[in-house]
Amino acid sequence: MLGALAALALLGAAPGCGGGGDSGNAPQAAETIDQFAQRFKEASDAAVEGRCDVVRKFNRKAAITIFCGKQAKGLYDGFHVTGAEAFGSAGIVDYTDAEAPKGATAVAALDDKGVYRLVSSLILSRPAPGSARFSARQVGTEPDDETAREEIVNRFITAIRKKDCDTYFQLGLTPTQNKKNECRIEFDPKTKVQPQLAEDPSAEPVSLGGTQAFGFYGLSSNPGHYRTIVLVPGPPGGDPKYLALTFRAQ
Repeated sequence: MLGALAALALLGAAPGCGGGGDSGNAPQAAETIDQFAQRFKEASDAAVEGRCDVVRKFNRKAAITIFCGKQAKGLYDGFHVTGAEAFGSAGIVDYTDAEAPKGATAVAALDDKGVYRLVSSLILSRPAPGSARFSARQVGTEPDDETAREEIVNRFITAIRKKDCDTYFQLGLTPTQNKKNECRIEFDPKTKVQPQLAEDPSAEPVSLGGTQAFGFYGLSSNPGHYRTIVLVPGPPGGDPKYLALTFRAQ
């Protein structure tokens, strides 16, 4: 769906993380995941019809955006929600449309106002050669490998805290494949990510649950910062098994 499904590296957003041992800084939800699913459908329908003001409103603060008008033709036609499920500050929406007639899953995370924003979308019914096969509908499925997820998310956070570029780039779902540039951006004090984690050594990711393909974590750090971490299936061959992306709420 979203013009970036074939290249998940384009899904980076508000890079970073934040932890504190619990999810105490998480924003309070101002809408349900079902309400977000309805907004998602309305925006997709509007995109096909060329009502771009609706699409722009939906895209606000989103990590990835949906196209509108001519670019949307053949992608979002016949959009239909098949299920939705919340995981703390994260949530998923299973759907079908012209691009994914057998199903796809969108991932959302709460912003600072408690509104869900689109952060990822993946057509699991169309895996790349050599990739693991996942259910096209993720709602109600059980986590695939929680041990591997815990290891990866903790290594990912430690890599940011210690400015370990090699590990960060290996485990992060970055917008580009320019390792030097991605690490420079992630560790830049202006992003506030690395300094926050370095100044709060007790900040640790807390599991929010997950599905067969996705893992969700909350990361609070002092003073008052919060990020949702999403683990998505890794590259063909399964090394690493998952890649991490984050969405900053506070």
